[in-house]
Amino acid sequence: MTEAQRSAYTDSLDVVDVTTNAAHVIDTASNKVVRTIYLGRAPQEGFFSPDGRYLWVAERGQDTVAIIDWRNNRVVDRIVSEDGPSKVVFSPDGRRAYVNHLRADALDVIDVPGRRIIQRVRIPSNAGGSSDEAVSPDGKEIWLGMPTNGRTTAVLNAKTYQVQAVLDTGPRTNHPNFVTVGKVDYAYVTVGDLNQTLVYRRSPNGGPPTLVKRIHNHGAGPHGIWPSPDNSRIYVVLQKSDAVDVIDTKTMSVVKTLRIGQYPMALVYVARASRGSSANLSRQGLGMPVVNLPIDVRGVPGSGTANIRSVPGLDEIVVDVRGLPPHRPFTVYAVRGTSETAILSAKSDGMGAIPEALAYVHFFANHYDKLVLRPASSR
Repeated sequence: MTEAQRSAYTDSLDVVDVTTNAAHVIDTASNKVVRTIYLGRAPQEGFFSPDGRYLWVAERGQDTVAIIDWRNNRVVDRIVSEDGPSKVVFSPDGRRAYVNHLRADALDVIDVPGRRIIQRVRIPSNAGGSSDEAVSPDGKEIWLGMPTNGRTTAVLNAKTYQVQAVLDTGPRTNHPNFVTVGKVDYAYVTVGDLNQTLVYRRSPNGGPPTLVKRIHNHGAGPHGIWPSPDNSRIYVVLQKSDAVDVIDTKTMSVVKTLRIGQYPMALVYVARASRGSSANLSRQGLGMPVVNLPIDVRGVPGSGTANIRSVPGLDEIVVDVRGLPPHRPFTVYAVRGTSETAILSAKSDGMGAIPEALAYVHFFANHYDKLVLRPASSR
């Protein structure tokens, strides 16, 4: 890659809009949107190709990967993948692209120059679909976060495409990423329902990694994760606390927590972004009320939490409950003193979970102080 290509690549950031089916390219020096390209249904995550010429984006709603000539605002090719493509990442040499899938136990390996799938790697069926993936900086491993079954991370050898390990990382496993500290290679994995970021020491000989630390996050719902270029810090967004934890990678501890906008799910570290300028930035969602409350589950086994945040007009409540009897209807009530108001009904899935049930109510204005879940027929 030439210096001109490197500059064009590192000074641009891609942002994908799922609901409006678009990809934006942002100039990080000016914080301006310089390109908007409209795509197929429900695009998810993508990256610039290593030469900076193209943007590859997974289109989950139509099971394709779009290849975008972003400077000319057009899709130049599409590759048909398996069900529910989630993300596209590239090998360090730029010759391979890897696509994981939310609804298929498979990883597609794509020859980048030829724009064709050269191998479909089957993931163990007990792992479930993958929502996020990352390639280690040395190009040796591919790590897949697998939230579908609730609790695993798959580690693949990037040369043989054999599964090296399936790790029991915990409920709502999210994003992996990598740092090297003192010549030791580590992988960090966020686990949303444990409010923890796990640190694994990668094996130098291709064996299973070793868990070395559980970092307790300073908020709820750790999700996206990204290291600083010098590997001295790693940043974790807290989806349900509207915050970012700053982790010192030498001590493997949270050293600062930053308040940010609402419902963050992913982040990247862009060196030299804005050159210190705040032009074209806004404070949308900063400082809005957000709380996380335990849910009082009655009449059946189970436990859960509710994320409650102020949005314009009403308050949004997202309910996440696990350990329930499967395939049963339940009702959630907002409680103030002895007064209860039904706010939503939902049915547990086959694993006994209600992963994300949504309601909009005047929670803060009505001074509710707790939430109760009961079987729908018990009241």
